[in-house]
Amino acid sequence: MIPEGMIALGTPAADELGFIADRFEGWLWKRDDKIIVSFIMSRQPGRGHFSELLDGIWSKGYTIQVPTPLGQMVPILQAKGFEPHAEWSESFGDWCEVWERAPDDQRAG
Repeated sequence: MIPEGMIALGTPAADELGFIADRFEGWLWKRDDKIIVSFIMSRQPGRGHFSELLDGIWSKGYTIQVPTPLGQMVPILQAKGFEPHAEWSESFGDWCEVWERAPDDQRAG
């Protein structure tokens, strides 16, 4: 069971999801049944590590959310079947765009 809150690299929770330091920088968050990819960078772009991370998270039964994705992240999320919606952020006191996909959503690979 992954605890609520930040998932830092080098922790058992990160390792369980495949979020490992030789592939990524940054952190993830867990809230309820969701893993939030709020700030990560691939150390080796283009090698499929991000797709493996998503698959690892879904294999554990979690929905994945990506708030306000930037640049090349949007086409990746579209190809993986994520859908955008607006969600209120208590942290920012405003609405933000969140892309989301549940583990059992088979619209894309």
